[in-house]
Amino acid sequence: MNTGIQDAGNLAWKLQAVLNGMAPDALLDSYHRERHPVARALVSFTARFAEAATLTDPTACQLRNALLSAAADTPGITDWIAAKLAQLDIGYTDQPDLGAPRPGTRVSPRLVPPDGLHWTLALPGTPAEPTAGPDTSALHGLLTVRHIPALDSTLLVRPDGYLAAHGLPATPGEVLDRLADHLPLEPAA
Repeated sequence: MNTGIQDAGNLAWKLQAVLNGMAPDALLDSYHRERHPVARALVSFTARFAEAATLTDPTACQLRNALLSAAADTPGITDWIAAKLAQLDIGYTDQPDLGAPRPGTRVSPRLVPPDGLHWTLALPGTPAEPTAGPDTSALHGLLTVRHIPALDSTLLVRPDGYLAAHGLPATPGEVLDRLADHLPLEPAA
């Protein structure tokens, strides 16, 4: 179910961008490039998980149970399994994690709340003018601007919740003018 929801989210914003003329048709090709490996990995993981769960050989069952018991005592393993099963560990990047934000990685919706099919420009700090309520967002066409005190760097988040870029200008107009630079298009050959 989570994979299907993520498939829909990935495709929805891309279709909207192409149909509105914001992006070229080639953007739709990135759906397969991003989501097909996810489906392949899910089927593989599920098959291995089901195979282990349905073992019938008593010795193999004892070994599986001992392995699961040992794994359960390993710090972080249950969080890893939960993220894997919920499909919250998906990323569209091959870049190594060096501690800096990596385009193509999922941005927690708790950190940067999504806004439908809008891109989100997340700015560090608080807005210059206080707002009436807790929502510190402002809408600039296709771009929602949110001020988030916990951030160290400006983030541009795709409508499906994945990081498109970081360290961008804080001016929405500049970001909108160069939004096409952050589409997941194949490099020209």
